[in-house]
Amino acid sequence: MFRIFGRFKTTRIMINALTASIWPVLNAHFIVMVVMSIYSVLGATLLTEKDPEGFKSFTHSMLTMFQVLLMCC
Repeated sequence: MFRIFGRFKTTRIMINALTASIWPVLNAHFIVMVVMSIYSVLGATLLTEKDPEGFKSFTHSMLTMFQVLLMCC
């Protein structure tokens, strides 16, 4: 199957572009996860009294931060 796609120039260019973009996308994902983790720790530390359901542990804080991230986009 790869030999067939390798014969087409435009398909080869698209596959090369996709493979070249894997590392930048993974780096951006890593940075977003680090920032979300920092805010989740802060939320679990500071906001437990105000919203015990959403910030009672790190995993609940991560889920809450992910929901907030999805609402903003």
